[in-house]
Amino acid sequence: MRVGNLRVEATGRVLEMCDIGAKSDYFEDGAVLEDPRSLQLHRRITRPLKGTLRRPMQAWHVAHTDRARSYDIYYSDRAAAFFHEGGELMQQGVANIRFSPQKDALPPV
Repeated sequence: MRVGNLRVEATGRVLEMCDIGAKSDYFEDGAVLEDPRSLQLHRRITRPLKGTLRRPMQAWHVAHTDRARSYDIYYSDRAAAFFHEGGELMQQGVANIRFSPQKDALPPV
């Protein structure tokens, strides 16, 4: 059974988003099987984390100044400090979207 993984990368001045996910079904020997242990483990990991994370996150396209709030994306105090120190918050594979934990942070034009 594969439980999953957690990956956080800070390369230079970019901190990429990480996602903690779990899946209870898997494919083995031609059959789809269920194992709820991964969901239980996910709850054990994420419940304590949610108390330390903040939201909403601001998101914008690099070519526009319009911003949108995302209540589905959380950030840590350290990620906010990283942003305030000049770092960029991004999602892997999405080069034209930037994120900000600060509601009044203006995107670069």
